[in-house]
Amino acid sequence: MAAAAITDTEIAYARSELAARNSIVLAATARAGRPDHDELATAHDGFDALTEHHLAEIGLDPDAARRATLRRFAPMPLGDAARLAVHLGGSLDWLAGRQPHPGVVTGLVTRLDAHAIGRLRLDAGVSETTLLDATGCTLSAWRRRLTARYEPSLELVATLAGVLDRACGEICR
Repeated sequence: MAAAAITDTEIAYARSELAARNSIVLAATARAGRPDHDELATAHDGFDALTEHHLAEIGLDPDAARRATLRRFAPMPLGDAARLAVHLGGSLDWLAGRQPHPGVVTGLVTRLDAHAIGRLRLDAGVSETTLLDATGCTLSAWRRRLTARYEPSLELVATLAGVLDRACGEICR
């Protein structure tokens, strides 16, 4: 890979492009009431097609979810964002507007994966200070966010994934 200068992000993008066209993957991730991939231009299109009943059925507060759409789902708690992404048949990156296609469906994640973030940070040569600056956290607040009790927002996850040049699902559990 190093000789070809292909990044892990490019490989992940290519895999998700292939998965988005693979009928077996699409059939395996099918959900009732979910719009077809071919009909969706953005996650907002898929969200707009959902009724209040659909939102409540997947465990989302319809009013809070609609408010979150005004900011590209950024303030949505990670667990809610993951449930919505799964229901729409896309990744957290797609939901956050980080990629133009639905990609590979992210699992039902709710927390940051401190071990993965630490490893990926070191692999990318990114300092902890850079992560703190990007997230606007103090060191103590950052450490609290890495605990199993804290549920981050989609915005925090997308920011971290961007700094680390990784998919959102790679830094969550």
